[in-house]
Amino acid sequence: MPRIDPAALRALDPDTLDRLRAEELRLLLRSPVRDPPAGGQAAPAPARAFQRGLPGFAPTPLRDAPELARALGVARVSIKDESSRLGLPAFKMLGVAWAGHRAVVARLGLDPERVTSVEALAAAVADGPPLRLVAPTDGNHGRAVARFARTIGVAAHVVVPAAMRPARITAIAEEGASVEQIDGNYDDAVAHAAETVRRGPHDLLISDTTNGVEDAVAGWVIEGYETIGAEIDEALDERPELVLVPIGVGGLAAAIARSLPDPRTRLVGVEPLEAASTMASVAAGRLLMLPGDTDSMMAGLSCGTPSEAAWPIVAPAYAAHLAIGDAAARAGMRVLRELGIAGGECSGGVVGALLQAVDRAPAALGLTAGSTVVLIATEGVTDADGYDALVGPAGVARD
Repeated sequence: MPRIDPAALRALDPDTLDRLRAEELRLLLRSPVRDPPAGGQAAPAPARAFQRGLPGFAPTPLRDAPELARALGVARVSIKDESSRLGLPAFKMLGVAWAGHRAVVARLGLDPERVTSVEALAAAVADGPPLRLVAPTDGNHGRAVARFARTIGVAAHVVVPAAMRPARITAIAEEGASVEQIDGNYDDAVAHAAETVRRGPHDLLISDTTNGVEDAVAGWVIEGYETIGAEIDEALDERPELVLVPIGVGGLAAAIARSLPDPRTRLVGVEPLEAASTMASVAAGRLLMLPGDTDSMMAGLSCGTPSEAAWPIVAPAYAAHLAIGDAAARAGMRVLRELGIAGGECSGGVVGALLQAVDRAPAALGLTAGSTVVLIATEGVTDADGYDALVGPAGVARD
Protein backbone atom coordinates (compact mmCIF):
# COMPACT_ATOMS: atom_id res chain seq x y z
CA MET A 1 0.00 0.00 0.00
CA PRO A 2 1.22 3.57 -0.64
CA ARG A 3 2.91 5.41 2.20
CA ILE A 4 4.17 8.94 2.51
CA ASP A 5 7.72 9.36 1.24
CA PRO A 6 9.06 11.91 3.76
CA ALA A 7 11.99 12.94 1.56
CA ALA A 8 9.76 13.54 -1.49
CA LEU A 9 7.27 15.52 0.60
CA ARG A 10 9.97 17.60 2.26
CA ALA A 11 11.33 18.40 -1.17
CA LEU A 12 7.98 20.09 -1.82
CA ASP A 13 7.79 21.79 1.57
CA PRO A 14 10.05 21.00 4.53
CA ASP A 15 7.45 21.71 7.24
CA THR A 16 4.40 19.95 5.78
CA LEU A 17 4.82 16.55 7.43
CA ASP A 18 5.34 18.06 10.87
CA ARG A 19 2.24 20.24 10.49
CA LEU A 20 0.11 17.27 9.41
CA ARG A 21 1.25 15.07 12.28
CA ALA A 22 0.56 17.76 14.87
CA GLU A 23 -3.15 17.99 14.13
CA GLU A 24 -6.26 15.87 14.54
CA LEU A 25 -7.77 13.95 11.62
CA ARG A 26 -11.26 12.45 11.71
CA LEU A 27 -12.05 9.67 9.25
CA LEU A 28 -15.38 8.02 8.51
CA LEU A 29 -15.42 5.02 6.15
CA ARG A 30 -18.54 3.53 4.62
CA SER A 31 -19.77 1.30 1.81
CA PRO A 32 -21.13 3.57 -0.91
CA VAL A 33 -24.13 2.74 -3.06
CA ARG A 34 -23.51 4.03 -6.58
CA ASP A 35 -25.07 2.09 -9.42
CA PRO A 36 -24.40 3.24 -12.99
CA PRO A 37 -27.69 5.11 -13.62
CA ALA A 38 -27.23 7.31 -10.53
CA GLY A 39 -23.46 7.61 -10.63
CA GLY A 40 -22.74 8.05 -14.30
CA GLN A 41 -24.78 10.85 -15.82
CA ALA A 42 -23.35 13.45 -18.15
CA ALA A 43 -23.76 17.07 -17.14
CA PRO A 44 -27.17 18.32 -18.35
CA ALA A 45 -26.86 19.42 -21.97
CA PRO A 46 -28.87 22.66 -21.57
CA ALA A 47 -26.67 23.73 -18.65
CA ARG A 48 -23.43 23.12 -20.55
CA ALA A 49 -24.75 24.85 -23.67
CA PHE A 50 -25.71 27.90 -21.61
CA GLN A 51 -22.34 27.94 -19.84
CA ARG A 52 -20.42 27.73 -23.12
CA GLY A 53 -22.16 30.94 -24.17
CA LEU A 54 -20.96 32.87 -21.12
CA PRO A 55 -18.24 35.47 -21.79
CA GLY A 56 -14.82 33.92 -21.29
CA PHE A 57 -16.00 30.33 -20.84
CA ALA A 58 -13.35 27.63 -21.17
CA PRO A 59 -12.75 24.32 -19.38
CA THR A 60 -10.40 24.65 -16.42
CA PRO A 61 -7.16 22.64 -16.49
CA LEU A 62 -6.59 19.23 -14.94
CA ARG A 63 -2.97 19.57 -13.86
CA ASP A 64 -0.75 16.55 -13.27
CA ALA A 65 1.35 16.72 -10.11
CA PRO A 66 4.08 14.06 -10.42
CA GLU A 67 5.96 15.44 -7.39
CA LEU A 68 2.89 14.91 -5.22
CA ALA A 69 2.32 11.44 -6.69
CA ARG A 70 5.89 10.48 -5.72
CA ALA A 71 5.39 11.81 -2.20
CA LEU A 72 2.20 9.72 -1.85
CA GLY A 73 3.52 6.58 -3.57
CA VAL A 74 0.81 6.45 -6.25
CA ALA A 75 0.97 6.45 -10.04
CA ARG A 76 -0.76 9.74 -10.76
CA VAL A 77 -2.22 12.76 -8.96
CA SER A 78 -4.21 15.25 -11.01
CA ILE A 79 -5.53 18.54 -9.68
CA LYS A 80 -8.67 20.11 -11.14
CA ASP A 81 -7.63 23.74 -10.90
CA GLU A 82 -10.64 26.03 -10.41
CA SER A 83 -8.55 29.05 -9.41
CA SER A 84 -9.81 30.94 -12.47
CA ARG A 85 -13.27 30.18 -13.84
CA LEU A 86 -15.20 32.69 -15.95
CA GLY A 87 -13.12 35.57 -14.65
CA LEU A 88 -13.53 34.76 -10.96
CA PRO A 89 -11.19 32.89 -8.57
CA ALA A 90 -13.51 29.94 -7.91
CA PHE A 91 -15.86 27.47 -9.56
CA LYS A 92 -19.08 29.02 -8.28
CA MET A 93 -20.17 30.83 -11.44
CA LEU A 94 -20.93 27.48 -13.07
CA GLY A 95 -23.79 26.89 -10.64
CA VAL A 96 -24.81 30.50 -10.13
CA ALA A 97 -25.15 31.33 -13.84
CA TRP A 98 -27.24 28.26 -14.64
CA ALA A 99 -29.40 28.52 -11.51
CA GLY A 100 -29.75 32.27 -11.94
CA HIS A 101 -30.80 31.82 -15.54
CA ARG A 102 -33.41 29.19 -14.66
CA ALA A 103 -34.72 31.17 -11.69
CA VAL A 104 -35.05 34.46 -13.57
CA VAL A 105 -36.70 32.74 -16.54
CA ALA A 106 -39.20 31.13 -14.16
CA ARG A 107 -39.86 34.41 -12.31
CA LEU A 108 -40.58 36.23 -15.57
CA GLY A 109 -42.77 33.41 -16.89
CA LEU A 110 -40.59 32.84 -19.95
CA ASP A 111 -40.06 29.71 -22.01
CA PRO A 112 -36.64 28.22 -21.04
CA GLU A 113 -36.36 26.60 -24.46
CA ARG A 114 -36.53 30.04 -26.11
CA VAL A 115 -34.38 32.03 -23.69
CA THR A 116 -31.17 30.01 -23.94
CA SER A 117 -28.37 32.57 -23.69
CA VAL A 118 -27.25 35.22 -21.23
CA GLU A 119 -27.80 37.89 -23.89
CA ALA A 120 -31.41 36.78 -24.39
CA LEU A 121 -31.92 36.75 -20.64
CA ALA A 122 -30.53 40.28 -20.26
CA ALA A 123 -32.87 41.51 -23.00
CA ALA A 124 -35.86 39.88 -21.31
CA VAL A 125 -34.92 41.37 -17.95
CA ALA A 126 -34.66 44.84 -19.47
CA ASP A 127 -38.29 44.58 -20.58
CA GLY A 128 -39.52 43.03 -17.32
CA PRO A 129 -40.47 44.18 -13.83
CA PRO A 130 -37.88 45.26 -11.21
CA LEU A 131 -35.74 42.41 -9.94
CA ARG A 132 -33.02 41.99 -7.31
CA LEU A 133 -30.99 38.84 -6.73
CA VAL A 134 -30.35 38.00 -3.06
CA ALA A 135 -27.75 35.51 -1.82
CA PRO A 136 -26.14 34.34 1.41
CA THR A 137 -22.44 33.60 1.16
CA ASP A 138 -19.13 32.86 2.80
CA GLY A 139 -17.50 34.63 -0.16
CA ASN A 140 -17.27 32.91 -3.54
CA HIS A 141 -20.97 32.21 -4.13
CA GLY A 142 -21.97 35.79 -3.33
CA ARG A 143 -19.33 37.26 -5.61
CA ALA A 144 -20.57 35.04 -8.43
CA VAL A 145 -24.18 36.12 -7.82
CA ALA A 146 -23.09 39.77 -7.87
CA ARG A 147 -21.20 39.25 -11.15
CA PHE A 148 -24.14 37.41 -12.74
CA ALA A 149 -26.60 40.12 -11.64
CA ARG A 150 -24.37 42.79 -13.19
CA THR A 151 -24.11 40.74 -16.40
CA ILE A 152 -27.87 40.57 -16.88
CA GLY A 153 -28.52 44.12 -15.65
CA VAL A 154 -30.24 43.63 -12.28
CA ALA A 155 -29.40 44.58 -8.70
CA ALA A 156 -27.85 42.18 -6.16
CA HIS A 157 -27.89 42.07 -2.37
CA VAL A 158 -25.49 39.70 -0.60
CA VAL A 159 -25.70 38.66 3.06
CA VAL A 160 -22.42 37.70 4.73
CA PRO A 161 -21.47 36.33 8.17
CA ALA A 162 -19.67 38.30 10.85
CA ALA A 163 -16.36 36.49 10.38
CA MET A 164 -15.95 37.23 6.68
CA ARG A 165 -12.60 38.81 5.83
CA PRO A 166 -12.78 42.41 4.56
CA ALA A 167 -11.08 41.61 1.23
CA ARG A 168 -13.87 39.20 0.31
CA ILE A 169 -16.56 41.74 1.23
CA THR A 170 -14.80 44.35 -0.90
CA ALA A 171 -14.63 41.96 -3.86
CA ILE A 172 -18.41 41.42 -3.70
CA ALA A 173 -19.11 45.14 -3.40
CA GLU A 174 -16.85 45.89 -6.35
CA GLU A 175 -19.11 43.69 -8.49
CA GLY A 176 -21.89 46.23 -7.81
CA ALA A 177 -23.81 44.42 -5.07
CA SER A 178 -24.97 45.83 -1.77
CA VAL A 179 -23.46 43.81 1.09
CA GLU A 180 -25.10 43.24 4.46
CA GLN A 181 -22.89 41.80 7.20
CA ILE A 182 -24.88 40.19 10.00
CA ASP A 183 -23.97 39.25 13.55
CA GLY A 184 -23.88 35.50 13.03
CA ASN A 185 -22.35 32.63 11.06
CA TYR A 186 -23.02 31.32 7.56
CA ASP A 187 -26.17 29.44 8.58
CA ASP A 188 -27.51 32.65 10.11
CA ALA A 189 -26.76 34.41 6.82
CA VAL A 190 -28.76 31.74 4.96
CA ALA A 191 -31.77 32.32 7.21
CA HIS A 192 -31.45 36.10 6.99
CA ALA A 193 -31.30 36.07 3.20
CA ALA A 194 -34.41 33.90 3.04
CA GLU A 195 -36.27 36.29 5.33
CA THR A 196 -35.15 39.24 3.21
CA VAL A 197 -36.66 37.59 0.14
CA ARG A 198 -39.92 36.87 1.97
CA ARG A 199 -40.28 40.59 2.67
CA GLY A 200 -39.13 41.86 -0.73
CA PRO A 201 -41.64 41.58 -3.59
CA HIS A 202 -38.93 42.11 -6.21
CA ASP A 203 -36.33 39.84 -4.59
CA LEU A 204 -35.25 36.46 -5.93
CA LEU A 205 -33.15 34.10 -3.80
CA ILE A 206 -30.12 32.56 -5.51
CA SER A 207 -28.77 30.21 -2.86
CA ASP A 208 -26.72 27.03 -3.14
CA THR A 209 -28.49 25.51 -0.16
CA THR A 210 -32.12 24.87 0.70
CA ASN A 211 -34.14 26.65 3.33
CA GLY A 212 -37.78 26.44 2.30
CA VAL A 213 -37.58 29.34 -0.19
CA GLU A 214 -36.84 28.80 -3.89
CA ASP A 215 -35.68 25.24 -3.19
CA ALA A 216 -35.48 24.46 -6.91
CA VAL A 217 -32.58 26.89 -7.20
CA ALA A 218 -30.22 24.71 -5.14
CA GLY A 219 -30.95 21.82 -7.52
CA TRP A 220 -30.13 23.97 -10.53
CA VAL A 221 -26.86 24.99 -8.85
CA ILE A 222 -25.95 21.30 -8.61
CA GLU A 223 -26.73 20.85 -12.31
CA GLY A 224 -24.39 23.72 -13.14
CA TYR A 225 -21.57 22.23 -11.07
CA GLU A 226 -21.84 18.90 -12.92
CA THR A 227 -19.74 20.45 -15.67
CA ILE A 228 -16.68 19.98 -13.42
CA GLY A 229 -17.14 16.21 -13.27
CA ALA A 230 -17.79 16.07 -16.99
CA GLU A 231 -14.58 17.98 -17.70
CA ILE A 232 -12.58 15.66 -15.44
CA ASP A 233 -13.94 12.63 -17.25
CA GLU A 234 -13.18 14.15 -20.65
CA ALA A 235 -9.60 15.03 -19.64
CA LEU A 236 -8.59 11.65 -18.18
CA ASP A 237 -7.71 8.60 -20.21
CA GLU A 238 -8.19 6.22 -17.28
CA ARG A 239 -10.60 5.76 -14.40
CA PRO A 240 -9.49 7.52 -11.20
CA GLU A 241 -9.54 5.27 -8.14
CA LEU A 242 -10.12 8.20 -5.81
CA VAL A 243 -11.56 11.71 -6.10
CA LEU A 244 -11.35 14.13 -3.16
CA VAL A 245 -14.09 16.77 -3.03
CA PRO A 246 -14.38 19.67 -0.56
CA ILE A 247 -17.81 19.77 1.07
CA GLY A 248 -19.56 22.87 2.36
CA VAL A 249 -23.33 22.50 2.00
CA GLY A 250 -22.72 19.65 -0.44
CA GLY A 251 -23.73 21.02 -3.84
CA LEU A 252 -20.41 20.26 -5.52
CA ALA A 253 -20.21 16.87 -3.81
CA ALA A 254 -23.64 16.00 -5.21
CA ALA A 255 -22.63 17.19 -8.68
CA ILE A 256 -19.49 15.02 -8.68
CA ALA A 257 -21.48 11.98 -7.53
CA ARG A 258 -23.81 12.50 -10.49
CA SER A 259 -21.34 13.43 -13.19
CA LEU A 260 -18.38 11.06 -12.92
CA PRO A 261 -19.33 8.06 -15.03
CA ASP A 262 -17.74 5.08 -13.27
CA PRO A 263 -19.30 4.08 -9.93
CA ARG A 264 -16.10 2.15 -9.05
CA THR A 265 -14.41 5.50 -8.46
CA ARG A 266 -14.33 6.11 -4.71
CA LEU A 267 -15.46 9.57 -3.67
CA VAL A 268 -14.06 11.18 -0.51
CA GLY A 269 -15.49 14.30 1.09
CA VAL A 270 -13.32 16.84 2.93
CA GLU A 271 -14.66 19.17 5.62
CA PRO A 272 -13.25 21.32 8.43
CA LEU A 273 -13.18 19.78 11.90
CA GLU A 274 -15.32 22.67 13.13
CA ALA A 275 -17.98 22.26 10.42
CA ALA A 276 -18.10 18.58 9.46
CA SER A 277 -21.88 18.63 9.13
CA THR A 278 -22.08 16.10 6.29
CA MET A 279 -19.81 13.65 8.15
CA ALA A 280 -21.95 14.02 11.27
CA SER A 281 -25.14 13.56 9.25
CA VAL A 282 -23.82 10.44 7.50
CA ALA A 283 -22.76 8.96 10.85
CA ALA A 284 -26.21 9.67 12.30
CA GLY A 285 -28.08 8.46 9.24
CA ARG A 286 -30.06 11.69 9.01
CA LEU A 287 -29.48 15.32 8.16
CA LEU A 288 -28.15 17.26 11.16
CA MET A 289 -27.47 20.90 11.99
CA LEU A 290 -24.27 21.38 13.99
CA PRO A 291 -24.65 23.57 17.08
CA GLY A 292 -22.23 26.30 18.07
CA ASP A 293 -19.32 27.89 16.26
CA THR A 294 -18.57 26.43 12.81
CA ASP A 295 -16.04 29.02 11.68
CA SER A 296 -12.84 27.74 10.07
CA MET A 297 -9.98 29.12 8.01
CA MET A 298 -11.66 27.18 5.15
CA ALA A 299 -14.46 29.75 5.01
CA GLY A 300 -16.18 28.26 1.98
CA LEU A 301 -16.61 24.98 3.85
CA SER A 302 -17.74 26.47 7.18
CA CYS A 303 -21.35 25.33 6.90
CA GLY A 304 -23.23 23.84 9.82
CA THR A 305 -26.11 22.33 7.83
CA PRO A 306 -26.00 20.25 4.62
CA SER A 307 -28.25 21.23 1.75
CA GLU A 308 -31.47 19.23 1.58
CA ALA A 309 -31.10 19.21 -2.20
CA ALA A 310 -27.62 17.68 -2.03
CA TRP A 311 -28.03 15.35 0.96
CA PRO A 312 -29.96 12.50 -0.75
CA ILE A 313 -27.31 12.35 -3.48
CA VAL A 314 -24.23 12.68 -1.27
CA ALA A 315 -25.26 10.41 1.63
CA PRO A 316 -25.14 7.09 -0.26
CA ALA A 317 -22.39 7.96 -2.74
CA TYR A 318 -19.27 8.73 -0.71
CA ALA A 319 -16.85 6.04 0.41
CA ALA A 320 -15.16 8.18 3.05
CA HIS A 321 -15.36 11.51 4.83
CA LEU A 322 -12.33 13.35 6.20
CA ALA A 323 -12.44 16.21 8.69
CA ILE A 324 -9.27 18.26 8.98
CA GLY A 325 -7.97 21.30 10.82
CA ASP A 326 -6.59 24.59 9.62
CA ALA A 327 -2.97 23.45 9.84
CA ALA A 328 -3.63 20.69 7.29
CA ALA A 329 -5.27 23.19 4.93
CA ARG A 330 -2.35 25.55 5.31
CA ALA A 331 0.09 22.71 4.61
CA GLY A 332 -1.88 21.86 1.48
CA MET A 333 -1.78 25.46 0.32
CA ARG A 334 2.01 25.46 0.68
CA VAL A 335 2.29 22.26 -1.35
CA LEU A 336 0.07 23.73 -4.06
CA ARG A 337 2.28 26.81 -4.17
CA GLU A 338 5.33 24.62 -4.72
CA LEU A 339 3.43 22.92 -7.55
CA GLY A 340 2.84 26.30 -9.17
CA ILE A 341 -0.84 26.60 -8.17
CA ALA A 342 -2.02 29.55 -6.08
CA GLY A 343 -4.84 27.77 -4.25
CA GLY A 344 -6.99 29.16 -1.48
CA GLU A 345 -7.85 27.56 1.84
CA CYS A 346 -10.49 25.15 0.50
CA SER A 347 -8.11 23.97 -2.21
CA GLY A 348 -5.37 23.49 0.35
CA GLY A 349 -7.80 21.46 2.41
CA VAL A 350 -8.16 18.66 -0.14
CA VAL A 351 -4.39 18.38 -0.56
CA GLY A 352 -3.75 18.44 3.18
CA ALA A 353 -6.52 15.91 3.80
CA LEU A 354 -5.09 13.40 1.33
CA LEU A 355 -1.57 13.74 2.73
CA GLN A 356 -2.79 13.41 6.29
CA ALA A 357 -4.97 10.39 5.53
CA VAL A 358 -2.19 8.52 3.71
CA ASP A 359 0.23 9.32 6.53
CA ARG A 360 -2.13 8.34 9.36
CA ALA A 361 -4.19 5.54 7.82
CA PRO A 362 -2.46 4.36 4.62
CA ALA A 363 -4.81 1.42 4.03
CA ALA A 364 -8.04 3.30 4.67
CA LEU A 365 -8.55 4.86 1.25
CA GLY A 366 -7.72 1.69 -0.70
CA LEU A 367 -4.93 3.21 -2.76
CA THR A 368 -2.27 1.16 -4.55
CA ALA A 369 0.98 2.02 -6.28
CA GLY A 370 -0.95 2.08 -9.55
CA SER A 371 -3.72 4.41 -8.39
CA THR A 372 -4.84 7.60 -10.08
CA VAL A 373 -6.11 10.29 -7.69
CA VAL A 374 -7.98 13.48 -8.56
CA LEU A 375 -8.14 16.46 -6.22
CA ILE A 376 -10.71 19.19 -6.86
CA ALA A 377 -9.12 22.52 -5.96
CA THR A 378 -12.16 24.77 -5.89
CA GLU A 379 -10.67 28.21 -5.37
CA GLY A 380 -7.69 30.42 -5.99
CA VAL A 381 -6.56 33.35 -3.89
CA THR A 382 -9.57 35.32 -2.63
CA ASP A 383 -7.73 37.31 0.02
CA ALA A 384 -4.21 38.22 -1.12
CA ASP A 385 -2.99 39.55 2.23
CA GLY A 386 -4.36 36.52 4.05
CA TYR A 387 -2.73 34.18 1.53
CA ASP A 388 0.64 35.85 1.89
CA ALA A 389 0.40 35.65 5.68
CA LEU A 390 -0.38 31.93 5.52
CA VAL A 391 2.00 30.63 2.87
CA GLY A 392 4.00 33.47 1.34
CA PRO A 393 3.51 35.38 -1.94
CA ALA A 394 1.07 33.82 -4.41
CA GLY A 395 2.63 31.73 -7.15
CA VAL A 396 1.64 31.42 -10.78
CA ALA A 397 -0.09 28.31 -12.09
CA ARG A 398 1.86 26.23 -14.57
CA ASP A 399 0.84 26.15 -18.23
